[in-house]
Amino acid sequence: MSIYLLRRLGLALVTLWGVVTFVFLLIHLIPGDPVESMLGEGARPDEIVAMRKSLGLDLSLSEQYRNYWSDLFRLELGTSFRTGETALKTLAQTYPATLQLTLCSMLLGIMIALPCGVLTARRQGSLFDSTVSLISLLGISVPHFVFGPLLIIALAIRWPLLPVSGMGRWTHLVLPAITLGTALAAVLTRMIRAAMISELARPYVVTAFAKGLKERRAIYLHALKNGLMPVVTILGLQFGGLLAGAIITETIFSWQGIGRLMIQSIQARDYPLIQGCILGISATYIVINLLTDLAYSLLDPRVRY
Repeated sequence: MSIYLLRRLGLALVTLWGVVTFVFLLIHLIPGDPVESMLGEGARPDEIVAMRKSLGLDLSLSEQYRNYWSDLFRLELGTSFRTGETALKTLAQTYPATLQLTLCSMLLGIMIALPCGVLTARRQGSLFDSTVSLISLLGISVPHFVFGPLLIIALAIRWPLLPVSGMGRWTHLVLPAITLGTALAAVLTRMIRAAMISELARPYVVTAFAKGLKERRAIYLHALKNGLMPVVTILGLQFGGLLAGAIITETIFSWQGIGRLMIQSIQARDYPLIQGCILGISATYIVINLLTDLAYSLLDPRVRY
């Protein structure tokens, strides 16, 4: 088990290095000058040169890359070009909001998908199964930037039941959580349904029914436990999908999270904040996948070998 964990940890570190390097190079290849964005078009050439030197942008790309990794090992992500605050402090202020939104969306998706997936598998071919499958297909097909505004029009403008945007009360969390959670619920429902159909046809479940074991006990205690193993892997992957979807959703609902911060940083060519945001999202994604691998190996010992 320890060898398995060390191997997965090594792969996670290599992946993180690749993501950081790719983002660093990509950001510096994006057209536009952050110094000109900060000083404006009327800035004098000497002011531009002085600002570029103070930010370290006059150095070669290799020197900037080396300095960035040196700062990263000291947990210094640089100072924001736009606000003047350290990137680490800004991320610490916005990351909890994104994590709250992501976890609530995942919880909502699981609460919807688990009963729907089991019931559709048990009632395969029924009207309920067809209806849930159609709704799941729509949930997968409709993107966040379409579903979010539709929710705003329906539940905040036409029927003013919930606030349109912002943060503060729990009601502000409802619309963005539904926007992210329903897409996750659609994917998980289909996955759980497929896994449960396969498990319910296995001999041990048929034998359990033949021996008179109650249906609920046979399904939820035996079949569901084995059927959830592939779903655990999908949950880890979908967590990353939720983080990616949060970038759009936070912008739509003005949720003060890391996704909205990254959009603002890209518009301002704020290199330290862009790199910090992507590093935070990537690190979270990698850690969640590492924990998913661990959970999967505990559920199925064959994975370790």
